Amino acid sequence: MNSKWKASLLLISTFAVGALAGGTVMGMAQRRDSWDSDKRHHHHDSADHVEFLTKELNLTPAQRDSVQAVLERYRPRMDTIWQQVGPRFETIKDSISNDIRRQLTPDQQATYTEMIRRLEAERAGSK
Repeated sequence: MNSKWKASLLLISTFAVGALAGGTVMGMAQRRDSWDSDKRHHHHDSADHVEFLTKELNLTPAQRDSVQAVLERYRPRMDTIWQQVGPRFETIKDSISNDIRRQLTPDQQATYTEMIRRLEAERAGSK
């Protein structure tokens, strides 16, 4: 395999990993869209974030409450952005995945499909 092809494959692979990471973010965004009618999930999502910040920053109870209030205050704006960006991102992500799949051998395609399925299942399990 010549070095130009290797460099191209490396670039495509790097882009694919980025796309998968972005897909994870978009999956979270899509879950937010479906959670609009269920505020318990919104609370749970922000509660997880506050918990993470509390552990990482050693927040006091007052700081924790303030951070929670900030997240809740910005939630409607974030939800609006996710609703606008989500469908466009999904279209691009699908195009990238299909283009990558065309570069692979049949065995690699099967492995790639299984890898995507596994990553999506892991993401769904972390809901």
